[in-house]
Amino acid sequence: MHPLVSIILPVYNGAQTVRRAVGSVQEQTLTDWELVCVDDGSSDGSGEILRRFSASDQKIRLSQQSHSGADPARNAGFIATRAPIITFLDADDWYEPDHLAAHLEYINAHPEAEVVISRASVLGDPYVPDVNDLSRLVHLNDCVVQGTLFIRRDIMRQLWPMPNADYGSDFLLCQKILKRGFAVHHISLQTYVYDRRAPRSLTKEIARRFSSQLVPQDE
Repeated sequence: MHPLVSIILPVYNGAQTVRRAVGSVQEQTLTDWELVCVDDGSSDGSGEILRRFSASDQKIRLSQQSHSGADPARNAGFIATRAPIITFLDADDWYEPDHLAAHLEYINAHPEAEVVISRASVLGDPYVPDVNDLSRLVHLNDCVVQGTLFIRRDIMRQLWPMPNADYGSDFLLCQKILKRGFAVHHISLQTYVYDRRAPRSLTKEIARRFSSQLVPQDE
C-alpha cells in the first residue's frame, strides 16, 4: 500500500543539519509518509547519517549519486516516489509537527487543487536576491520556497524533469506550473521552517557576489 505523501530530500554535505530535517519528518503527526533521500555526492558523512536513518526506519529510503546539484537530485528522487502527493524538504530546513497533516487536510478538502503552495517561516535574513534582477533584494514572503509546494503525482509527472538552475529553480518551477495552467491554491499555512542562519547558503553566496550593488526591492 502506497503512503499518502512522498517527501524528496536532496542532501549535499548537510551533516550538520540533516538529522534535524529527517527528525522533523519522523515527528510528524501524520505518520503515513515516505522520505526519499538523495545523497548528492556528499563528502562530509551525510551519506552515512542517511544510511543509518534508512536502516532503522523502513519509511526512509536512500539513493546516492555523484555530485550533480540539488535539482538533478530532486529529479532522481521523484523517480523513486510512490505517493499520490509529492513535496520537498531541504537539509538545512525542517517541518513543524503538523506540516504534513495540515496540508493533506487542505488537499483532501479541495480536490480541484493540483498544486498547493503555502508560506515559509524564515529564520535569519528574510531578504534574497531577486531571480529576475540579482542586483535587487526581495523579501521571502514575496517568493515561493520549494519546500512549501505540494503537487499531485500526475501533475508532477508533467513537470518532470524539474528546472535545473544555479539559482532560482523554485521560481522556474512555479513559472512552469503557471504556463501549463495547473490549478494552484495559495494558502496561509506557515509550517515549513526555512533556516537561513547557516553561513553555507546559495542565496547568501549570490548576495555576496552582488553585495556592492544590492538594493531593497522597495527602493
